[in-house]
Amino acid sequence: MMKKTLLLIALANSSISIASTSNIYDLMYLPEQGTFSGESSFGFTSSKYSLDYISNSIYETTVKDISLDQTFMYTLSSKTMIGLSEEYQIDSKTELKYGPGSNQNGTTVKSKGASGFSEPIIFLKQRVLEQESQGANLDLQASFSPKMGDGEGSSTTKGGNNLRGGSQFGAQVEVGKKNAETQWKFQANYLLQGNAKSKSASNAADLTQTDSYSMFGGAFTHQWKLAPSFELNLLAGVAFIGEQNLSNANDQTKDVIDSTTLFTFGPSFVFNLSEKAMIDFSVTYAVADDTVLRETDTSDNSVLTIMKNDNTAWHLSVLARYEF
Repeated sequence: MMKKTLLLIALANSSISIASTSNIYDLMYLPEQGTFSGESSFGFTSSKYSLDYISNSIYETTVKDISLDQTFMYTLSSKTMIGLSEEYQIDSKTELKYGPGSNQNGTTVKSKGASGFSEPIIFLKQRVLEQESQGANLDLQASFSPKMGDGEGSSTTKGGNNLRGGSQFGAQVEVGKKNAETQWKFQANYLLQGNAKSKSASNAADLTQTDSYSMFGGAFTHQWKLAPSFELNLLAGVAFIGEQNLSNANDQTKDVIDSTTLFTFGPSFVFNLSEKAMIDFSVTYAVADDTVLRETDTSDNSVLTIMKNDNTAWHLSVLARYEF
């Protein structure tokens, strides 16, 4: 009878809400007032897609990126955090394999690597609800990333930079709950990409202008505490990328890329080094639906309809979170 009672208590405790005292591994991490904290990550991304015309491949594109990300945060109060994020792209290389839909069938073209700093992201997070009194945590976050210059795309002779070429505004809502052995979090995001300019690194006159467009989506993450110093996270998300309008006066084209739906999912493995440091190893797979691209030749207004297919990506990262 005593063993059965202890088992029932243990099962109940695994789902009982606990105080949301911040731990370094929390999904909705918000340390106590006056804490300086940071996140450093190393990431590798391999993505690919194919452009087809009347079921014939024009070319297949493979992009491989290596980057470092750094975020610094400071907790102004028990409910307010500010932060600054920056990415440094170590290398980004693109390979195009032309197919039967192109007059360069069988040719492979490789670009020079693109590298450099991205535009910084400044953000403010505010905890609106706390689970001790309201049953769940609710955070609101706003972010801004200013334009720092035009983007430069790599060519076969010269490497590009890591700038978007436009400002970016973001808003995020997170709701979650921390239990004795599990945590969960749902986040909804909205991102407004401002008007942007990107030119060829080897030809400044080859300038592409992209009108502003929006992205929004949501993701659900669940965490299981499998050992005192080890947690397993599983994430699944979906994002909707709005229609994009691009124009290039140099080659007299205007492109319209239809809206796209992107699905992401994957695990991460968290190891707690101490009360003030942890390491997160994550693997994420992303796949987008087929997208229609319509290219208009402004010299005669003729329209070419192209399909963007097989749009997938793998992302591997190692992230360290720590408190000073």
